Amino acid sequence: MTSDPTSTPAAGGDAPTAGEARCLREISPSQWRSGIAAAFGTVFFGLNSNVGDHRAALLYAGLLLLPAAVLCWLLPYVKD
Repeated sequence: MTSDPTSTPAAGGDAPTAGEARCLREISPSQWRSGIAAAFGTVFFGLNSNVGDHRAALLYAGLLLLPAAVLCWLLPYVKD
């Protein structure tokens, strides 16, 4: 008996759930806005906090956000 590759995944498979996006193109505009707001909030509060030297790391992470998003957007879509 052969198994159908489009059937349900094995236990422990990483198939997306009903509301989960498989690629960046499937993310809704409200999810984009939420992600960008969270990133800017992290950078803003990180720069204005008195934690110590973590502010520089948050600044660099914030500066890498947009190039990383562009790189992820350009990644090829792999069909299962």
